[in-house]
Amino acid sequence: MTRIRWANAAAFAMLTVCTPALAQVSVTIDSAPDTVRVGDAIEVRWSVTSPEAVFTVLLHGDDPASITEVGRVFQGGAGSFADTVLATRPGTLEVAVYVRSGPTRGRTQSRTVTVLPAQLQVAPGAIETVLGDGSSDPLLGASFPAGGAMGGRSWGVAVSNAGATYCGLFDAGAVARLEADGTATVVVDGLDRPMVFDFAPNDDLLIADQGSDRLLLASAASGYSDVRTILGPGTLSQPGAARYGANGKVYVADTGNHRVIELEPDFSAGRVVAGGVQGLAGDGGAATSARLNFPIDVDVDARGALVIADAINNRLRVVNLNAQGVLQVAGVRVAAGQIETLAGSGPAGAANTARLGDSDARGGFSGDGGSALRAGIDWPFAPRFDRAGGVWFLDADNHRLRRIAADGTIATVAGSSPLPQTNGPRGVGSAGRDVGDGGAAAGADLNHPMDLELLDDGSRVTLLIGDTDNARVRRIAGLNPPAPPVDTEPPGFAGLVDVRAQGTDELVLRWGVATDGRTPVGQLRYRVYLATASRGQDFSTPTVETSPGALQVTLGGLTADTRYFAVVRAVDALGNEDVNTRELAARTAPLPRSQAPTFRDVQAVFAASCTGCHSVGGPAPFSLEAGVAFGNLVNAPAQQLSSMPRVTPGSLDRSYLWHKIQGTHRQVGGRGRQMPIGPPLTTAQVDSIRGWIVAGAQN
Repeated sequence: MTRIRWANAAAFAMLTVCTPALAQVSVTIDSAPDTVRVGDAIEVRWSVTSPEAVFTVLLHGDDPASITEVGRVFQGGAGSFADTVLATRPGTLEVAVYVRSGPTRGRTQSRTVTVLPAQLQVAPGAIETVLGDGSSDPLLGASFPAGGAMGGRSWGVAVSNAGATYCGLFDAGAVARLEADGTATVVVDGLDRPMVFDFAPNDDLLIADQGSDRLLLASAASGYSDVRTILGPGTLSQPGAARYGANGKVYVADTGNHRVIELEPDFSAGRVVAGGVQGLAGDGGAATSARLNFPIDVDVDARGALVIADAINNRLRVVNLNAQGVLQVAGVRVAAGQIETLAGSGPAGAANTARLGDSDARGGFSGDGGSALRAGIDWPFAPRFDRAGGVWFLDADNHRLRRIAADGTIATVAGSSPLPQTNGPRGVGSAGRDVGDGGAAAGADLNHPMDLELLDDGSRVTLLIGDTDNARVRRIAGLNPPAPPVDTEPPGFAGLVDVRAQGTDELVLRWGVATDGRTPVGQLRYRVYLATASRGQDFSTPTVETSPGALQVTLGGLTADTRYFAVVRAVDALGNEDVNTRELAARTAPLPRSQAPTFRDVQAVFAASCTGCHSVGGPAPFSLEAGVAFGNLVNAPAQQLSSMPRVTPGSLDRSYLWHKIQGTHRQVGGRGRQMPIGPPLTTAQVDSIRGWIVAGAQN
């Protein structure tokens, strides 16, 4: 097999089957592949009619005079022939048949073969290039080989909802889509230094176009040809990123104005959620009063945590966007509406830095294996949340990809380039240099990586990196997802605030919001425990569990004129429940006398369940038979507890009969067994006795 030598890199290479100076020769290509990859053998088969022909496989560029012999010589005989050559670089290969007669060459037919980049067989966790060749050569057109030049530096990278990968061509002022055939197609052009972009739920493309100071929206329905301005100069300055939050809102890193803006999904309104003044200040206070220094990128998780790459401050900052509650983000607790530092402790850039690339402040490189708060980071870019509560980011001037775990520990995941000593001009290009493709990501050569797309489906993590000054887009696939943290901490909750009766059979309970470091306040549930005796709640079985985020509940179907004792506890998404014992009580209203059970109703209960023992001459000390029962009960001292009447009109607590039925007689000083001795009373029977006593125990 012979390796092709490419005569002209900018032109099509032509694989040519030729004959020496012979006339009346018919040559036909019988087969040639349509598509191959770099490293594949291209087999060409052809047929010849002249037995005197001599054939040689040749290769030439756009100049027919520059012919180089690359194959075997076939001498004599009509029939079928075959030869192979090796595809050595991406491009378009034209397989052509020529007949040579004297000094002329005439083409009789041709076939076109597309040569795709080599398919690397990389191990899980290894790194590979998916776009770019490390050069600053211009684009070859609107469609170009993914393994060829991409017009200079890369930046943004994102995956659409449909699963396609889109890459920002920073220097070329375009966004391109990777195609399944190994090519890339420009879908948006005419941009001015496009930076981080993101996809709307309908796959519209939202682009932070730094050079034009604009936030742009390219319509998916138009194939991204329809591009309109959402925000422009005068509102934005050097925007670095546009990202959709889990709440559907848009978050814009308004980099040159040192702030982060939140926009409604339809762009109808917006507000500043962090920063607005250049500098480094504000931790522990309101995020809108904080000082940022060229915030370059953001991400928002489902709980309402906003992480900011505060680039020239050499820090990651985190904001709790919620109106209530405390969030725990990668080891840092941040109160509602406030801002804290998440990572970085080194020197910050000057508060009067004019443009993003002007700062010489070195944040340093340190901290792996320890707290991210004490780590040295240098120009953080592209913070991204994962499902396990961690935050990935690009430590750009340290040429590394790092991750902060849920407990706040920082580690390097990819990159081993020599650390820079100055923040000087960024050289572009790694063409022809080994950047570590096919090897472990930890040993890869990164060069000022600026954007990161993290795909986490719960079983595998894939990372796409805009390896900016290497003029490439890189991929790390097949990573095992980080294990989620073990959360055993219950929510913080002060308990019940108010309990009020509503009519004869309802209670309304209210409480304040609980807080939890991991479960958003809107997803916390509350369990209500109810009892008719103080501290009588059964905490193994709640009376009711609310829907997420509820701050009050109405309990119905209760008994009239009954004092209820309530405790409410908060529970997080993992079932961790707080253990507060704050108890409040309220009594339901009594039934109107016209609706209260009468003694006739009570006598029917006695006749059905009690007179077997409580009869004249029976074993019990008094009779509950008709005609004598009322006198033996109402205001009559109990034999087992002489200090308490058997029935006190209007008072269940002072009625020994009630305690004997409820089984609470020993708690008030009585003795003996709960009544009745036989089958227990039905709920309706108990309610009749209860209602009669509460209504005044009338005869």
